[in-house]
Amino acid sequence: MFASVQNNYSRYVLSLAGLGGLIASYFLVWKNHNTSAVNFIDGDPEYYYYYLQATFSKTYLPDYEWLKPGTINTITHHPAGLSLLLLPFYLLATLFAVLFNFSTNGLSLPYQISISLAGLCYALLGLFYLTKFFKVQGISNRISNLVILLLFFGTTLFQYSIVEPAMSHVYSFAAISAFLYFYASFVQAKTNQYILLSALMLGVILLIRPNNILIVLFVPFLYESGADFIAGVKGLLKRRAFYYSIGLLLLFVVFQLLIWMRFENTLFSDRYAAYGFDWLHPHLFEVLFGFEAGLFVYTPLCFLFLLGVFPMFRESRYRFIVIFGFLALLIYFFSAYSAYTYFDGLGIRVLVDFYAVFALLGAKLFMHFNEKPVLFTSVLIPALILVFVNLVYTYQSSAGILLRSGMNYEKWSYIFLKTSDKYKSCLGGMNDYPPYAKTPPSAVLSKELELNQPFDYSGKEYGLVMHFDSLGFSSNRLFLKIRLSRKETALHSSQRALVCVALQDSQNKTLKSYFQFALNETPAVDCCESKTYNFSANMNADVKAGDNLSIYIWNLQKQNFTVETFSAEIFNYNYQIATP
Repeated sequence: MFASVQNNYSRYVLSLAGLGGLIASYFLVWKNHNTSAVNFIDGDPEYYYYYLQATFSKTYLPDYEWLKPGTINTITHHPAGLSLLLLPFYLLATLFAVLFNFSTNGLSLPYQISISLAGLCYALLGLFYLTKFFKVQGISNRISNLVILLLFFGTTLFQYSIVEPAMSHVYSFAAISAFLYFYASFVQAKTNQYILLSALMLGVILLIRPNNILIVLFVPFLYESGADFIAGVKGLLKRRAFYYSIGLLLLFVVFQLLIWMRFENTLFSDRYAAYGFDWLHPHLFEVLFGFEAGLFVYTPLCFLFLLGVFPMFRESRYRFIVIFGFLALLIYFFSAYSAYTYFDGLGIRVLVDFYAVFALLGAKLFMHFNEKPVLFTSVLIPALILVFVNLVYTYQSSAGILLRSGMNYEKWSYIFLKTSDKYKSCLGGMNDYPPYAKTPPSAVLSKELELNQPFDYSGKEYGLVMHFDSLGFSSNRLFLKIRLSRKETALHSSQRALVCVALQDSQNKTLKSYFQFALNETPAVDCCESKTYNFSANMNADVKAGDNLSIYIWNLQKQNFTVETFSAEIFNYNYQIATP
């Protein structure tokens, strides 16, 4: 594959990225697989992967249990594109599983290895097409090779290629990069094959993540001017191949509808209806600079790349307006979404899909300083520093130092660039944001324990319990606000304490939902003053009116600390899918 890359040394750059990815995969994922089992199929990947397992294994059936009451209980809202792209790797893993007596359920070791290889292969495929796209855009060999390496090792593309290869983002990155190359080639060569290949890639993009069809708004950038764009569109409409490409694109849509009908007995399944957009109150600052998942906090190299808009302005006012407008619209769109962080991950992971656009700006920035060694170096050195920061982030994420959700400035500053084992699992607390609701509800239940004096946990495993007996309403989504104050009697004397939340069926006493988190957000650095925490947590469960909910502190190691205040509020964010 790499042999067709014409730029000098580009095939070696891609090989270097591949080798670096393999080495990183070993140390970050596979080194301790005997003591800590590797399982990429967890969370969202469970549903992307479902179609493969349902087709070839039929031994596994994921479900959203909390959506059952009064809903159309379809299996998954995810499209089938990722399963389609993983199909060759899945079949190869099945062959190895049969030959070497592993389970063929889609989850055993050969399948985990195949997913790991798939993530890296598609990352390299995306970089391959990005290199070709750079060439069409007039980027020099030297700058192209540099930016390719910076992008792979210096952004969260590395995380989603190596640590989380079963997520959809690296596959979307590859498809978008290929689309940009094919359409840019059509603009230059005006040959029909590039129209059909562009449509093919748009179909793949739709099958992976339908929202990523937004990349078509970037198409005007690929023309020299507004007049050139209009003339190009008029010429496109006169080509028979254009209508063939529309037909090809529609085939992908029909394919997805048939897949849903086959596996879910419905032509359309929209689980994202539980989440909505607030167009008047977008989370712009949080998406860009927030410590929960902010783009420029967890992928600071993108901020440096973004400076490429300035040389772009000097090069072409038209292209400056298009690319600036595209990025502004893209960020606005995702920041207006209620679940803008998608609840977990390293950074704003949906923007990984569009890193080719940020990389183009980075290439323009370095091209601008290409003949000015001092200025070039003044940009390159910060870029290399930010690559180092990203690699540390990736290690922290895989080692359990950096939380996938619930980060804030205090937690981020405590673990920034820390890699020692003592920082593993050191962060606690819970900082979920509320679910989406057109009108945020008021608290349906609240309670505050009346403490005449601080409760002393010394030598006690359990103590205070906030118990809500017979909740009095049915739901499938609760949001909890928990407030408490604790005081340590010695430094770190509450470090192992946990806050626990349990939902129990009052009839058969079964546990319907349970989660826990460390009482302290960060380990204490001084002693012994009172510390107040405000936690927030989502609970997705089949809640019945007679169920009981308990919030308590589990002092696992019977440490010495006191609790001075303890209160909670419960909000009902019940979500029902209308039956047809």
